Amino acid sequence: MDDTDADIDSSYVETLDIDGEAVTVVPEPYFYILLNKPEDYETSHKPKHYRSVFSLFPDNMRNIDMQAVGRLDADTTGVLLITNDGKLNHNLTSPSRKIPKLYEVTLKHPTGETLCETLKNGVPLHDENETVCAADAVWKIRPPCC
Repeated sequence: MDDTDADIDSSYVETLDIDGEAVTVVPEPYFYILLNKPEDYETSHKPKHYRSVFSLFPDNMRNIDMQAVGRLDADTTGVLLITNDGKLNHNLTSPSRKIPKLYEVTLKHPTGETLCETLKNGVPLHDENETVCAADAVWKIRPPCC
């Protein structure tokens, strides 16, 4: 390794013997990006109806192997974690890990605590009764113009 590699932890560097020639392999560093996903973007590399969230990145980043941790629907806005760390992605999204998720929704029509109780008791989804750990109504009053 030369001086440009000085900040790389040598425990991650491997030397392989390929056809009698020593080849040094330095792993690509992981990166983590928090993206505030706008509406009308799909969380997909191959979008079907809207633009891809990955099109928001500059050209020099589009060929990097990066994935979204989870997904947000096209009409949903919010924080989306983008990374090239496949192990972290799997650990955060695997149902067996039971990582809690927090969602804030804006309803078209007013509702009451009954909706929260319904969510806590379970609603049918994909032929199973899905429940939430907690549901709280947070009341916000918005001016008619917004």
